[in-house]
Amino acid sequence: MKEKDLTTRSVEFIAYFQLEAICRHLRNLVLNGIDPGPETRGILKSLRDEFVQRTTGRPSDRIPDVAPDTASADLLAIAELVLATNTAFLTPEELEERATIGFVAHNG
Repeated sequence: MKEKDLTTRSVEFIAYFQLEAICRHLRNLVLNGIDPGPETRGILKSLRDEFVQRTTGRPSDRIPDVAPDTASADLLAIAELVLATNTAFLTPEELEERATIGFVAHNG
């Protein structure tokens, strides 16, 4: 494959879709009263920790850590907070492109 044929994405752009997926999963679990398993907690912790490492100041300071005893509703709140804050770091071009793929509803 030629180098010009490679598609690149920013870390924030990829994280947006990963966070959207974990939020969707957690919403379903919370709605049905099911506790997330250790893999779900681990994925969210990883996404949260990676975001906090990439940022500084209040955006990172406001995001609680994910602990083994964090309640399901709190896990969802953390995931939604990381998703919203990560989205703020997307470029205008990435915001436009995300609407053409993935979980975002299309207008039309």
